[in-house]
Amino acid sequence: MIEPNLPPLYLYDDNDKKIFEKNFINIDEIKRNLPISPLDERKEFLNKYKDFLTAEHLHELLRLDMIVSCHDGLLRRKND
Repeated sequence: MIEPNLPPLYLYDDNDKKIFEKNFINIDEIKRNLPISPLDERKEFLNKYKDFLTAEHLHELLRLDMIVSCHDGLLRRKND
């Protein structure tokens, strides 16, 4: 069912001609601006450090990094 209060959204990619109108969204531009996904990050690290790290080591390192990042973020919010 169509939501009556939302304007139409038109998608295009880099292969289409450039459209600079209000409701036109370039999906390739959105993809370029997205951060790297956790799965892709793991694959990249495994390929880069395959001689040094196992998948289990990498999992633990990324988990610890996530915990430290979360903890730092919470401390910054508390100090603000």
